[in-house]
Amino acid sequence: MTLCRTNSLEIQCSLPDLHNLAALIPNAGRKQKWIAKSRQNWIAHDSIVWHCRAESDRQPRIHLEESQFDLLSGCQKIIAKIAQRKVMCELFGRCRREVLMSIDRLLYLGLNLTRKESNMRMKYLSALSAAALVSASMAHAQAVKIGVLVTLEGTYTVLGEESIRGLEVALDKVGGVAGGREIELVIAGTDASPDSAVRAARKVVEQDGVDIVIGPLSGSEGIAIRDYSKTQPQTTFINGISGAQETTYVSPSENFFRFNMDGAQWSKGLGNYIYNEKGYETIATVGEDYSFVYTQVLGLALEFCQAGGEITDRFWVPLGTKDFASIIAALPDDVDAIYLGLGGGDAVNFLNQYQQAGGDANLVGGTIMVDGTVLSSKGSAKEALIGVPSSGPQADNWDNPNWQAFVKHYQDLFPPEKRFPSPSLLATGYFNATTAMARCMDEVNGDLSDGHSAFRGCLANLVMDDAPNGRIALDENRQAIGTNFVTEVVELDDGTLSNKLVKVVGNVNQTLGFDKDTFASIGLPSRDVPECKTSY
Repeated sequence: MTLCRTNSLEIQCSLPDLHNLAALIPNAGRKQKWIAKSRQNWIAHDSIVWHCRAESDRQPRIHLEESQFDLLSGCQKIIAKIAQRKVMCELFGRCRREVLMSIDRLLYLGLNLTRKESNMRMKYLSALSAAALVSASMAHAQAVKIGVLVTLEGTYTVLGEESIRGLEVALDKVGGVAGGREIELVIAGTDASPDSAVRAARKVVEQDGVDIVIGPLSGSEGIAIRDYSKTQPQTTFINGISGAQETTYVSPSENFFRFNMDGAQWSKGLGNYIYNEKGYETIATVGEDYSFVYTQVLGLALEFCQAGGEITDRFWVPLGTKDFASIIAALPDDVDAIYLGLGGGDAVNFLNQYQQAGGDANLVGGTIMVDGTVLSSKGSAKEALIGVPSSGPQADNWDNPNWQAFVKHYQDLFPPEKRFPSPSLLATGYFNATTAMARCMDEVNGDLSDGHSAFRGCLANLVMDDAPNGRIALDENRQAIGTNFVTEVVELDDGTLSNKLVKVVGNVNQTLGFDKDTFASIGLPSRDVPECKTSY
């Protein structure tokens, strides 16, 4: 049963009642848009709050004839009035997942949320009784507002959807409560560009008044949000999974915390492995032309070149590249392997075109080249990744109990068709960020007074020994020191692709084991930095 409430009216309504409502709305899932179009911002949970808004003239009305309206139950009438933009309300729901209006049911009803047009907010409620829901204003006052920045447009859309799943697992684990306060989410979509990230941050911070921001996802977004965070000292920012080195290494922000390693740390162990174990002495690199991949290549090069390897060519392509023909034609055929620093749609497009061109070189994968978002993509081109070595913050078959528990929770929370076979690093990153937030909120009993001083002190000193992908602690720049994994892509018995563990590298810091002065002398990662040298 779902408890529907508006003003003083409370009505019990069942899922079949809602389906009856949908039947009265022709083509509701396709033509009628209640608040708009995108399911990504909906998070199905055992309990949820929908703040229904009908403020924009751009939101088309759902029309019901009076004869149809008379057929509805009391709860359906409330929903229908909202859909016709005749009332403003809050819908409070407390129900089991199988009774919830889940993502698919919302799509069926035509009540799906937009990325850009809606002001809808979602509250996760713990196991509250129906009586507790009566005090809506009190619940709202006690909520902690969390803004979530995630890529829901462009080449990294699939990565953003997966990140939300990781956040959901964390919230499910804590029952939707942190420090005794209900968690209210405000999700803002980006397209992986710095400008879009700042626009989204301004919305959730300056318009929605969130207390804490979790995100962003992409590397250059992280640098931009670090800079923006300095202008908003009243708000605490916890990185989602963005991995550019500069974000925390250069002019770090006192209210920005990153519980994931950067791209160079994610490369730790790979250079030595491909040189010493795979026998690759010369490589060329192809990467997306932005800060994260610069950081990845830096980490690879420092280790590979010191081992005796040579990088002969470095090719850079814009995010969202559709046609890789000129790059593929220019790839040298006299190198031992090609390193691919691509992700999302770019990775899939390259693999398809490389396969069509007859490419057969040995490949080395950047971290997001072999992430679950690519390994689970449609088509056969991804099969070119079987046997490809890579490295990153996790390995699918790691036998650590914390990792196994996280995988099971992820798999149990979502049906197979709504997730990957195993959580990707995007899910893991947002899970860890959300978990860190919840733990420190518990530590300070939900107290965010005095400029979040106690809360931030907790974050800075938090050690996550039970993180699913290994121990995490922060350095003086509030940057993660963590565990890295060298892996190879394998095909499982069921035909899916997975990252098989080769080696675990522990306690990886941001200077990759170099002393601070030596590391600083190498320079910030860029198209041409670092040089490929045998010593630094």
